[in-house]
Amino acid sequence: MAKRVGKKAVKKAEKKEAEAEKVVLPFPNSVVVRLMRKHLDPGKQIKKRVKIEMNRWLAEMLAKVTEEMNKLPYTYVDYAMFKDAVAKYTKFEEIAEERQRLLEYVAKIKSDCEFMEREIKRKYQSPEDELLE
Repeated sequence: MAKRVGKKAVKKAEKKEAEAEKVVLPFPNSVVVRLMRKHLDPGKQIKKRVKIEMNRWLAEMLAKVTEEMNKLPYTYVDYAMFKDAVAKYTKFEEIAEERQRLLEYVAKIKSDCEFMEREIKRKYQSPEDELLE
């Protein structure tokens, strides 16, 4: 009889764990997965944890954008307010491109400076400099 009680306890514990695993998500998981699949290679598997975390992250982003729009004193929310609220999240690619462009420009300036330094040394080398080398 002790064995049956032990089995029942184990089954109850397993049942509680299964219920705990059922996570309440803000969006239908199937919609999130379908949208993810549009941008993934065919046949690529999406782990359950990724599906859940993507769903939660989308909810967080929605909350942040909505809170940003809510800061305005108006009794309505329009498209311009939405665009302003999401601007800081959508500008990342532009900022990354600008950063890369500036780094390339700085590298070119460095190269030009090194060239000018060599030219100055070559053209205006003094007799003492020749002895030192």
